[in-house]
Amino acid sequence: MLETVMAPMLNEADLSAGEASDMLEGMARMMTGLVAAVLLYSTMINLSLARWFQGMLYNPGGFQQEFHALFLEKRVAIVAALIGAGGMIFAGQGGISQDLMILVVALFSIHGLALVHGVIGITGMGRGWLFALYVGLVIVPPHIAMMLAMVGYIDSWADIRGRLRKKIEGSGQQGRDAQLDQEDHDEPDDRDERDERDDRSDNDRSDNDDERR
Repeated sequence: MLETVMAPMLNEADLSAGEASDMLEGMARMMTGLVAAVLLYSTMINLSLARWFQGMLYNPGGFQQEFHALFLEKRVAIVAALIGAGGMIFAGQGGISQDLMILVVALFSIHGLALVHGVIGITGMGRGWLFALYVGLVIVPPHIAMMLAMVGYIDSWADIRGRLRKKIEGSGQQGRDAQLDQEDHDEPDDRDERDERDDRSDNDRSDNDDERR
């Protein structure tokens, strides 16, 4: 069936019979994993759309918070590393290890996409970055998906969003502390000025009383 579907493309590519056979064989080994990845992506898209519509009705902004917080824990990353090691060991032989490796890349690419959305939301960066990302996904989806998967895998260990939140909260706390220190520093000066004004007022009243006498 795959040969029937790909025959027109192979004919246009002007490949020899041996080259065409090798290409079809390689695609056949990857087909199970690719189908599983497509099913994963379609499931996530449908689930996200459903959750978005529900959020619009009952919890505006809820889906955005949930998607920005999507995170795969270290345990998942460890399992992914084992699958990746198996995929490299049995590279070129096909089988379940290669199929699972494709599925892991798809899974962590979703994590990476959520990470990009989350970082942009935390830092307040422009939406132009998201536009460029999705344009890249349309033009070269495999390459962008691999990049997102790598970033998502790193985030499972580094928790980039958590670090950014702590950094921003720490900066905000430092700013508030500095403001309080400045207010505390200014307050004695204000008290001194008020005391001086009160003293001058008392002196003026005393002088006026003396003049009346």
